[in-house]
Amino acid sequence: MMRQQLSRLFKAALVAASLVVSVAPLGFGTAQAREPIFLPEQPFDLQNILPPPPAETSPQEADELAELHRIEESRTAEAEERAKSDDAEEEVFIYRTIFGKDFSAERLPAVASFFSRIKNDASLFAKAGKVAWHRRRPVAVDPTLHPIGRGTSESYPSGHATLGWLDGIILAAMVPEKREEILTRAADYAHNRLICGVHFRSDIEAGQVAATVASRLLMQNVQFQTEFLAARSELVRAHLASGP
Repeated sequence: MMRQQLSRLFKAALVAASLVVSVAPLGFGTAQAREPIFLPEQPFDLQNILPPPPAETSPQEADELAELHRIEESRTAEAEERAKSDDAEEEVFIYRTIFGKDFSAERLPAVASFFSRIKNDASLFAKAGKVAWHRRRPVAVDPTLHPIGRGTSESYPSGHATLGWLDGIILAAMVPEKREEILTRAADYAHNRLICGVHFRSDIEAGQVAATVASRLLMQNVQFQTEFLAARSELVRAHLASGP
C-alpha cells in the first residue's frame, strides 16, 4: 500500500517537474559533505544536461546585464528585504510562508534531517556545473551593478535556484494538494537571486533544469524513498499534509 502511495506521489512530482521546465525553458554558503548521499556517485556531467552559459560580451549576456540594471533601478525596499531574507536562508523551511509557523526544524526533525541531506546533494550537483563553466558573477563582469550581497562561487548554475527548486519539487510530491503554491514559492525564491543582482537569468533557468534532473535521480534511490515516506508521515501527523 505504501509503495503504491509512493509511486503515485513520485509520478505526480515528475509531472510537476516537467511542467516546471516547460514553463521556463531554460553556491551554497554552508559547507556540505564531500560525497553524495542519495545521488549516484560523482562525477556529475552537467555539460551533457545543461547548455553552456552565454559567453561574455555576447548579445545574450548583454541583454541579461541590462535586465539586472532594470531590476536594480526598480526594486523596492520591500523586495530588497525579501531577497535578503532568501539570500540568507538555504533550507526547506522557506516554505513556512505556505505551511505556517509549525513548519519548522524544531517541530519536524525528520523533515529537517531529510532535506538537509538533499541540500548536500543539491550543492554537489550545482557545483559540478560551476566548476565546468567557471562563469563569473554579474558584478565581476559589470562593476556598475550594485548587488545585495556577493556570491563567492561561480555563477552558473545558481546554487540557490537549484536548491529551492529541488526542495520545492520534492515537497510538492509530499504535499500534492499544495503543489501549485509550493512551486510558486520555489519560483519566487529563485527570482530573488535576480532581485539581489547576484545571478544572470540564465543561471536561474539552469538551476531550475538541474533541480528537475536531480529530482528524477533522487527518486530512484531506495534510501531516499524510505526517508521521503518518514518525512511525509511526520507532515501528516503534524496536520500539514493530508493522509494517509
